[in-house]
Amino acid sequence: MLSTYRISIFQLKIYKCGFILTFFPLFVTGLIMKIKDLIVLTNGIVHTPDIDMNREIKGGCGADLMSDVLATIQPDAVLLTGLCNPQVVRTAQMADVSAIVIVRGKKIPPETIALAIAESIPLISTPFGMFELCGRLYQAGLISLEQSVGNGLCDCD
Repeated sequence: MLSTYRISIFQLKIYKCGFILTFFPLFVTGLIMKIKDLIVLTNGIVHTPDIDMNREIKGGCGADLMSDVLATIQPDAVLLTGLCNPQVVRTAQMADVSAIVIVRGKKIPPETIALAIAESIPLISTPFGMFELCGRLYQAGLISLEQSVGNGLCDCD
């Protein structure tokens, strides 16, 4: 790559061959993203009305095991998950998550949406898979808010 330029809210990459490879939006100022920026970046559909679009997201976590979320996530993160049952909302509420994004375009059950509304947790769905969405958010500047579980031993036996 020859040069990278930040222009307003876009980043332009110009390679040695002279071609512009990509434009992608930059919404992050420092390490904080807002819900409204997350919605745009994820091509998201909001399932919870009356959410605070300026609520801050300081990082992210992608997981399908809610026990991993409870053990590793830090407050003010966005939770990316393929699970769409009410337990996701209960876990997010306990872990002080800023927003939940359901990946792979899954249809969210009404009881999950109702619980997210009752708990005032933004619930968003996206057509992207978890791997791609994690990459998009990281590329936009969002950091990981997952803590290591520590001793290096796997208790999965």
